[in-house]
Amino acid sequence: MLHGVFTKSLKDRWVSILVASVALGLYLLAAMAMYKEIDLSIYSDLPEGLREAFGLGSISGVGQLAFGAVYSFVGALALSGVAISIGSSSIAGEEREGTMTMLLGSPESRNRLLLSKAAGLVVLVTTGAGLLWAAALVSPALLDVGTEGLHIGALMVHMLAIALFFGLLALAIGACTGSSAAASGYPAGLLVVSYLAAGVLPVVGDLDWLARFFPWYYYNGSDPLNSGFDPAHLVVLGGFSLAFLAVSLVGFRRRDIRERSAGPSLFGRLRGRRVTRAVSDRLSGTARVSAIWVRTTTQHRTMLIVTSALIFVLGIWMGPMYNQMDESLKTLTEDLPDSV
Repeated sequence: MLHGVFTKSLKDRWVSILVASVALGLYLLAAMAMYKEIDLSIYSDLPEGLREAFGLGSISGVGQLAFGAVYSFVGALALSGVAISIGSSSIAGEEREGTMTMLLGSPESRNRLLLSKAAGLVVLVTTGAGLLWAAALVSPALLDVGTEGLHIGALMVHMLAIALFFGLLALAIGACTGSSAAASGYPAGLLVVSYLAAGVLPVVGDLDWLARFFPWYYYNGSDPLNSGFDPAHLVVLGGFSLAFLAVSLVGFRRRDIRERSAGPSLFGRLRGRRVTRAVSDRLSGTARVSAIWVRTTTQHRTMLIVTSALIFVLGIWMGPMYNQMDESLKTLTEDLPDSV
């Protein structure tokens, strides 16, 4: 059973890892080819805070710029995003699809089931990092780009650590709640907020210490591409990843497994209450079938309303946030080169 679940986990998700890794590898190759043809001063003249936010650090050549822009920034976000997808589907996704009961139909324990899912996640994400590492070795050789002084191995290990952090966090939330939406949404939100905080807070005067409360700082705060491994940061990410795995085991073992059709939905519970019935009916709406486009629009009314409300709130929040950063932004813009 352990071998079967582990194999199923690999078969279900290997395509996403392969596609992401190949796409990022080709992106790195294209970026190196492009950067060889342009004046790098457009990047090296950027203010230090802005370079750090995009993982560029000190620009020493084409290789450093390509790895900083593609791998340190986009690569880490993409690999972490795929890890979140795998983690959220490992337990909560099986419940959503109604296949969890079948997996638990054997005499194997829940612990062994979860550990096999976690092992599949670790193997897949590690394979993705390994493919990216291979592309990192091949691309400079094909284009005759120097990588002297760059610690590519350290960058890949740090990238693997941050991806496993978010993947196992998604696994823990899914194992404890059974909700694939929560298992994917919360880690993805933390990933974005963490990246923004680790990039922006060091620029905002006395608030740089707050960056240490966000996981992205422990991925790229030590600049592994240029400075090498940071054992302390890796221990922090690894320790939290193990803690998430322990939480997964405890939460999954103690929780009742939900069938796909079991229990009313959120809107079903709201409709059951007289106070919230009218609002929930208006918000969820009815999927009308007079035309395909009408059905599609009305079917996704909830997502449209909630997304629009979130964008509206974020739009209002932007003003006060930038007012707080007023002096820092002025300093950044004054230092920007004319070409930018």
